[in-house]
Amino acid sequence: MKKILYTLPLILIVTFLLLEVMQTDERSGTVKVGENYFDVFVAETSQERERGLSGREGLGDKDGMFFVFEKEGIYPFWMKDMHFSIDIIWIDKNKKVVGVLEKVSPDSFPKKFKSDIPVKYVLEIEEGRAEDKEIKEGDTVTIIRK
Repeated sequence: MKKILYTLPLILIVTFLLLEVMQTDERSGTVKVGENYFDVFVAETSQERERGLSGREGLGDKDGMFFVFEKEGIYPFWMKDMHFSIDIIWIDKNKKVVGVLEKVSPDSFPKKFKSDIPVKYVLEIEEGRAEDKEIKEGDTVTIIRK
């Protein structure tokens, strides 16, 4: 019994430390669009971009996924394995919003969505936030990394 009492706290500490490492492994930062701040998960690698928000259960009203591409281009997005609707914001290399697509539903899969204008960044936020926050084409974007 004493062995269990000594082992249990050690197991809890190790578990806590592993959870902390797993959470901080995902790159994060803050993106400001106009006057609105979003805490974002940053997707910079092809694997991170491909996975995107797939499998997640939702986002908070100030959260998002921020996609960073090596070069400006036309990048299609789809709703594969998504469980909730989102707004998609396309951002050019000058950090200006060049397109906003609202209320993209998981039911739209396998349809792909893209900007007609080359982009370097894409921000995905909770459905309805673009309208609520009055995000529009021409808004300036500031990228703040943690």
